[in-house]
Amino acid sequence: TAPATAPATAPAPATAPALDNADHPVFGRFLADFGYKKIFAADPARLYASTPIYKKQRTFRTERASAMARAKSSSGVTGWPGTISVVEYAASGTGAAGQSTKNVLVDGQHRLGAYTLLARQMKAKNPEAPLPPGMTEILVEVYPALDESKAAEVFTEINKAEPCKLIDLPQSKVPNDTKKIIDGAADKLRRRF
Repeated sequence: TAPATAPATAPAPATAPALDNADHPVFGRFLADFGYKKIFAADPARLYASTPIYKKQRTFRTERASAMARAKSSSGVTGWPGTISVVEYAASGTGAAGQSTKNVLVDGQHRLGAYTLLARQMKAKNPEAPLPPGMTEILVEVYPALDESKAAEVFTEINKAEPCKLIDLPQSKVPNDTKKIIDGAADKLRRRF
């Protein structure tokens, strides 16, 4: 009898880089796979040092990162708010398995900058002391993509969200009747203009 032959397989279509469900050297400890993105708990210093900032976003402002570091140092909330957003896409050249990847940071540059400043200040005060719990990891969401154009889409979607105004924060202590007047006036102006 003739030996069995393996069925011919069609070449696989080009796909976004595959992040396996394992810890990652830059993104850190793997937490979850949602199909369209993966979540990791990253070392903020490693993430900041190893992931370039998406070039088409707003300029990094040291004063903003400094203000965030000051606010965080007096906050009673453990950990960092929100997630850092990264797009990982196939890059030119070859790497493992014939494909290399490139990562770009599309959201969270100022939080990572605040971490860097705050960690530096803490280490200057007491070089032997470990960073407090919640300072050593930050959540990062990684979107796999075919190319860098996905970075523009993710950045735009994140930044289209309307920012929360100071008056709407619980700490604003604005009386309810005053807030109703301001909200009403803002609504009338928005409808008129």
